[in-house]
This record gives sequence, C-alpha cells and structure tokens, in this order.
Amino acid sequence: MNVTAADAVTFSLCGAAAWDTMLRLFDCAGAVIASSDDACGLQSQLASISMSPAGSPYFLLVDGYGSANGAYTVTMSW
Repeated sequence: MNVTAADAVTFSLCGAAAWDTMLRLFDCAGAVIASSDDACGLQSQLASISMSPAGSPYFLLVDGYGSANGAYTVTMSW
C-alpha cells in the first residue's frame, strides 16, 4: 500500500473476528499513534487515521483483550 500524507486510513476488525480484539498503530520510533478497543461490539477499528509523514513505516498490532485470541482479518481502506 502506498499511502500519502493526505490519506485518511481506516483499519477494521469489525465482523472479522470472533473474539475481543484490540488494535494499536505505532510509528517507526515505536510510539503509539492510535489505539482502539471495542469500537464495534468486541472488535476494534481505527477510523480516519492520518498517515503523516508519508513514506514512513507504520506497524499495526492486533492483540486480544486479556488472553483472548483467534483468527482475524484486518480490512484496510483509504
């Protein structure tokens, strides 16, 4: 995916996991720039996140609340 600084990106697990999820987006320095827990039922979504500066690496962590875990699909749109 090639994201520009003007793009607003959404990462979603809504309807795509059967367990209590958490999402965290990190910048290249390891700082959390966005996080989500229970945005749509027990699933998580980061909506309209500005990916600035463009060209920098970002890391998305899919985690479970407590010991929750399982299969999932992340939907990404911009």
